[in-house]
Amino acid sequence: MEDLVRLATTAILPSSSILFIVKDMANARSGSGLPGPDAKPELPQTSKETREEAQEKEPGSKDVPLQQPSTARYQGSEGTKGLLALGTLASSFQYANSKEINNPEDLGKIGRGDVKFPIDGKYQQTANIYVNETHKLIGTFTGEYDGQCYTISGLSDCFVDTLEGTIKNLKFTDAVITSKKKTTGLVACNVNGTVSDILADNVTISTSGESAYAGIGGGRLEAGGKIANITAVSSHVKTSGFGADAGIGGGEGSRLEERLPTPRR
Repeated sequence: MEDLVRLATTAILPSSSILFIVKDMANARSGSGLPGPDAKPELPQTSKETREEAQEKEPGSKDVPLQQPSTARYQGSEGTKGLLALGTLASSFQYANSKEINNPEDLGKIGRGDVKFPIDGKYQQTANIYVNETHKLIGTFTGEYDGQCYTISGLSDCFVDTLEGTIKNLKFTDAVITSKKKTTGLVACNVNGTVSDILADNVTISTSGESAYAGIGGGRLEAGGKIANITAVSSHVKTSGFGADAGIGGGEGSRLEERLPTPRR
């Protein structure tokens, strides 16, 4: 109850709406749809002639008994409007503080010192983005990046160097990553956060050297990392060297939640 009032206040709803919301919830919790002892009837006691006159002005209207469930009593009231506003607020609340990313310029600003694009920020991609060979990978990312099923094309290095936050719902296409780094990957070189729901289409990753690791979800999965739901289509991941390892989910240290599909070659 306290959380609802707090949320409603944050939304700057009219005070009358907040009052009706709380009243509805109190009635629902008590199992009663009846007004309290001090409540005034919501439909005034009118004569038969008055009711008939009102019905003539509003065709199709009916006499509504006073003893109705709460949802019927407050239909069309400020309380109902408040609940609808609160529902809309809740549905969009997850993106309330997100920064939209819809072009390569803004993507390249993440973690580069611009206060509007902090390394621990919350981002949502809102368009497909193509980057060229000058694009640089994001450093140690501790925020949240939701691709919303949009595409990033043309990467020539890891999207993120070290992931300690979350990257999800993102598609990568036409990436060619050739590296001599110890760990290299598509989503991240090193994963100590969460990578989930990623699609790689026409992606090639290759590296070489002793203990060199390569993967689409991440080159190396650290103890605190998690990789899940990676799909690879027409993609290749390869590495060579003593102790080297490669994989679709992660190159080294993978503890995937489910069996990943084998890429089509």
